[in-house]
Amino acid sequence: MILQHDALPRSVGRIRATLNRGGSVCGTGFLVTPTRVLTCAHCLRGPGDEKAAQGSISFTQARGAPEVPFKVVFELFEPDVGLDIAVLELPRAVEGTVCLPLSGEELSEHPDWRSFGHPLSIEPAPLWLGGKVDGPIARRAAGTDGWLLSLHIDGDPAPIEGMSGAPVLTEQGVVGVVSHQLYRRVVPDGGGRPSISPAFAKAFAVPTRILQAIPSFLRSIAGASRVFLAYRRHTPETALVVELQRALRAAGHEPFVDLDIKVGEDWARRIRTMLEQADVFVPVLTSASMESPMLLEEIRTAYARWRQTGRPLLLPVRDPAIEELPYEFDRYFDRLQYAAWSDEQDTPGAVHAIVAAIGHQAVEPIAARASNAPPLLPKPDFKRIRMSATALDPKDPFYLERPGDAEAHDRIGSEKFVLTILSPSGFGKTSLVLRLHQRCTREERPALLIDFRTFGRLPRDEGENRGYVTFLNDFARVFCKGLKLPVPTQPLQSPTDFEEVLVMALDAMPRLVLILDEVDRVIGRSYAEEFFSLLRSWIDSVNLSCSFVLCIATEPSDLMTDLARSPFNIDRAPIELDTFAPDDLAIVTERANCKLGAAGVDLIHLATGGHPALVRQALAHVLAPTKDRPSTPPAPADIRDRVTFLHEHCGASTGPFSTSLKALLKRIESLPLQRPNDPTLVSVMRKIVRNKKLSSVEERAAAVLVRLGLVRIEGRPKPRFVPLNLAYARFFDSLP
Repeated sequence: MILQHDALPRSVGRIRATLNRGGSVCGTGFLVTPTRVLTCAHCLRGPGDEKAAQGSISFTQARGAPEVPFKVVFELFEPDVGLDIAVLELPRAVEGTVCLPLSGEELSEHPDWRSFGHPLSIEPAPLWLGGKVDGPIARRAAGTDGWLLSLHIDGDPAPIEGMSGAPVLTEQGVVGVVSHQLYRRVVPDGGGRPSISPAFAKAFAVPTRILQAIPSFLRSIAGASRVFLAYRRHTPETALVVELQRALRAAGHEPFVDLDIKVGEDWARRIRTMLEQADVFVPVLTSASMESPMLLEEIRTAYARWRQTGRPLLLPVRDPAIEELPYEFDRYFDRLQYAAWSDEQDTPGAVHAIVAAIGHQAVEPIAARASNAPPLLPKPDFKRIRMSATALDPKDPFYLERPGDAEAHDRIGSEKFVLTILSPSGFGKTSLVLRLHQRCTREERPALLIDFRTFGRLPRDEGENRGYVTFLNDFARVFCKGLKLPVPTQPLQSPTDFEEVLVMALDAMPRLVLILDEVDRVIGRSYAEEFFSLLRSWIDSVNLSCSFVLCIATEPSDLMTDLARSPFNIDRAPIELDTFAPDDLAIVTERANCKLGAAGVDLIHLATGGHPALVRQALAHVLAPTKDRPSTPPAPADIRDRVTFLHEHCGASTGPFSTSLKALLKRIESLPLQRPNDPTLVSVMRKIVRNKKLSSVEERAAAVLVRLGLVRIEGRPKPRFVPLNLAYARFFDSLP
């Protein structure tokens, strides 16, 4: 997990402090909370250890570059043992800034690091630094042990006086605070002139892991945090969430749980507001909770905001029995340390770990308990269908191959190809590309899957192609890390820089299959066509042997005005994934060794419209075993009753699809309008459900609903928009 490219400079400010006897000192500092800045204590001291009386910090990369006064709330200056740190308090949060997370973990071996600050030598321009972390070095003075981080600096920059207080950022978060540099000796040559030599070789930093063992430091950066607790209702983890809520309140924080929503309150708006305001996001990840589309949608929202602003802090609670997280959850949380929780016996430890982490205290992970109960093994003749909020694992026995699967596998057998997969959201594009990726791995062909959902909310342009360059830096970093190639230390400054980095990598890796999932998420950005044209130029290059799989939910003709520059109409027409037919439902139920009967299949198909994700959810509901007989299929009478209930309540806000419908509503309400006066997607959906005529502007919005899988087009020669299924029709018709 990495922050967006522009998050680092938007957290860093230039410090100017006035000394008591006149004069001033300068340095760098960075935000760790919206109103707390971390810097070095010597940045606030002059000759003879004279302390600064007052000062200000200016965030040069934030909107308006505001200058804000500060007061010192913590200071520790023992440089002989590597302790040189200060915490500054701001009177208010600064718009356009972000916060950086402090890491308390052991360092991985020689990770890449980056930093950004304000050296005096090139004022007012800021400076990027980067390289490898050499590792910790011991310091000892007056019988006291201490540590510093030794940093190797790539390149040959000028002396960096004024960079003290800058963050040392790795994938683990901020692991250190730059404190000083080691200058190389400049030796005169025979003519008495100094020889040409780099100004310095190393930089050193105060390790944040050491700071997190100092209670007074932790208190200085702590404060009341707004904590969003995300979980799935009506599961055992509800008791954990209630206990977490109690403990967080006792610690002075402001936890939010959906149980707090009052009767009659707009729940979708309240949840969206609380997610936007949250300082900390705590998702509870269990096998049951990760079946919830609502939980996944909340995670996507929190993750997108984290990548843009560094907030909220992501602190997952996870069942340690889950060895591998489902696809999209893995992308968000696999590298994060988690609080372990399996059942109520783990609640005290999990609560303590979360409360301590919010207070920036390092907590050793609690070992998972060994279970004394024998594993519950289902009978071999019964295979349970489980709900899935994300893509299906390639080993899932209920994955249903469609004609498009066979064509896709045939195409990727070629030496060089371009394959476009077209289907609405939730129709199985990602599940298919996971299988294509697995095949490439099995055949020892290099393949890289880049999912544009993990980029969060894509940046908009703010003049001079700034948003586009930010997006390309993100893409280049994900690309290089995915292929285990060196990541550019300095930010790329233009699309040309980006193309040079990727073309060199592609040229060095013949037969690479580059899979770009949800690539049409760049729609609505001013740089969309420029990026698609760039893809086309790679594809047309005779020097590259790279192949492409492009996954989209939008008709190619709607993505590009100039189809000659489009990457989506090369070779053959896109492979389209359609809805499931009634016969497909029957095949899946047979794999579960259950029978629905023709009438049951028809009712489920009417309720779901064959929408692959809803079909899976419907069958998981109808064919679920009872609690008292968890290893046997339900009785035929139970199946018939459940099918009837599902058909009658498929669109109800408390029915079997309630979490999916609420997550869908939340998602479409959060999508920005293309133009200020455009109708909302919800209002257009309601007109479609009620069979009302659409204006030309509303038809554009209806096309978005088609892409989202809510609506289909039928009829010739005058096509019209109709709801995909009975569940959507009833749900949106019931909205006020």
